[in-house]
Amino acid sequence: MALRRRTAALAAVTALIAVPVVVGCGSDDKTLDCVQTAKAVARSVDDLQAIVDSSWDNPVEVEQALDEIDKSRSDIDKNLSAKHPNWGDATSADDALSEAVDAVRTALVEGGKRPDLTRFTDASARLTKACSS
Repeated sequence: MALRRRTAALAAVTALIAVPVVVGCGSDDKTLDCVQTAKAVARSVDDLQAIVDSSWDNPVEVEQALDEIDKSRSDIDKNLSAKHPNWGDATSADDALSEAVDAVRTALVEGGKRPDLTRFTDASARLTKACSS
């Protein structure tokens, strides 16, 4: 019974979140696609954080996580119309993600200490905000 209530509550919260996003997008499917891309980027950043925390000594895993972020990022320009009011913010966040990926790749090559991933989380949050506004 408690599981049903939690499921119903989760469905209600999801609907409350989804409705403004969909209604706010109107017919601009690209904005909705941008939201999905932002979520994919956020998941990739979370995965990178876990890998850096546990496997920094395994550059192959770190490199794969960085590739996944780049793969997720590749959809940003395709999925956000230049007419969107926050297009500039989204592309700025994308640039910040690109710089953060480059910095971690440099740290890998140089054999440095675990990098601070704050730049990733900040840029990912900015992207999510830009795409969902």
